[in-house]
Amino acid sequence: TKLVRENLVLSTAAMLNNDLSQAKTIEENERKIDFLNNGISSYLVKINVMEMNEQDAQYVARVYQALNDLERIGDYAEILLSLTEKNVDQSFVYSDKAKAELAEIVENDMMLYEACVADFMAQHTQDEELRQLAKMQRKISDQAAQSQVNHLKRMRAEECAAAPGVGFVEVLNCLDRIGGHSINVAEASLASKRF
Repeated sequence: TKLVRENLVLSTAAMLNNDLSQAKTIEENERKIDFLNNGISSYLVKINVMEMNEQDAQYVARVYQALNDLERIGDYAEILLSLTEKNVDQSFVYSDKAKAELAEIVENDMMLYEACVADFMAQHTQDEELRQLAKMQRKISDQAAQSQVNHLKRMRAEECAAAPGVGFVEVLNCLDRIGGHSINVAEASLASKRF
């Protein structure tokens, strides 16, 4: 989870600042994330075929689910880096308004990610807490949708160009999906207690 978090921090900072100075670190971390995901997944598959009680079997399934969601979050961090590389290559810069919207969504994504991972690691998510986390995730989705609307308004007002706009929408989609995968991690913690 630390590598995924680090890549989220580095890739979102790169995206907000059009700064590729940490690209190599992000790519190295992603290779480690993939390696660990494959190794742990293989181990969980081996465990899963062993005889175990229902509670343990459910726990293994939930760990596998959370692992896959964490790996997908890592993938979205890598996609953010790729989108930033395109922006830098083509000298695209987001407007101050666009960057402010993205920064707010990034901040909410990070808070949600950290809360969801902490709950999963502690295995203590309660129904009410999950409702609050889901509310945070819906807020991120709403912010991403509103930012798309704002982006179209800026384009119509010729405050930004169409070319970087395609990447901007892709960034919003990545940030929204990061929130969705984060909430899945918390749900895995809750579900592991329901026997």
